[in-house]
Amino acid sequence: MSFTWTIRHLIVINNATIACRNKFFAKSRKTFNVMSLERLRKFNKDAPVTFHRTGGDITRFCSAIARADSTNSLGPHFEELLNALGFLTATLLVYPRSPLGTRQHKPMTPAKTRFWAEAANAGFPQRHPLWRQLREAIAPITWRPEECAISHGSDGRPSTRLSTIVRRHTIAEVLFIPVFGSPHDITIVAVTTAAIDANQPPPNFDLAAMAATAVFARMQLLDAQAKRNEIRLTQREAEVTSWIAAGKSDWEIGQILDISAKTVNFHAENVKRKCGVATRVQAIAALYGAQRGDREPPAAP
Repeated sequence: MSFTWTIRHLIVINNATIACRNKFFAKSRKTFNVMSLERLRKFNKDAPVTFHRTGGDITRFCSAIARADSTNSLGPHFEELLNALGFLTATLLVYPRSPLGTRQHKPMTPAKTRFWAEAANAGFPQRHPLWRQLREAIAPITWRPEECAISHGSDGRPSTRLSTIVRRHTIAEVLFIPVFGSPHDITIVAVTTAAIDANQPPPNFDLAAMAATAVFARMQLLDAQAKRNEIRLTQREAEVTSWIAAGKSDWEIGQILDISAKTVNFHAENVKRKCGVATRVQAIAALYGAQRGDREPPAAP
């Protein structure tokens, strides 16, 4: 296949846009809509037979993730498509990286439990050079079919050293697809195949990489929507709400917090307004539901 990442490759799904960067093509800029099958065909000109065999699966996959309303529902669709493309299992791991350099590990869809249990017992996440690079490197790792994986050193020059290490030490026939979003996000997809040629990516790898990018874009959109719907309270509002939930009256809360009962009521009204409810009981229920991940506050009686 003839797929390569270029700088500013924009993969668009329902207005969620992520950029994949590659220093080899600094002047290139293209935009593709993952929902368009015609666009996908351009990435697979060298394998039309394979494309026609998997085209229906890709179409269903794109439609499914476009309709997905939670990150939990993305995993099964992603793994189903990869199975159709000839891969056995898949895992999408997101490494958000803050400007301060801290990272969090956020698994989206777990691979087979047995595989990860064995890998964890063997110290695989700590020892594998690609995972270590993801944790430590500032510059991203990018995939190119002819070089497997490339790391950029501090001088900005490409290096094939990581490619050699990954090919030598990859265990359990696991192949990794790095996908990049914002400058502070690194995503890696681990897929397993029946066999891996160290010098040649498996068939349909490019389509799998596109699917990974599409899933990540959709997940970014869902996360952004969840943050917009998040109920944010001030510290004082949170304190008042916790004491209301404990059954205290406005006067008692005022004595505890050293504020007037009128001020307590003012904060309680703000909480109700933020929750979009009419009563304090509904506000408590809405906040509890938000912590559990419920999407809507309970309806008024």
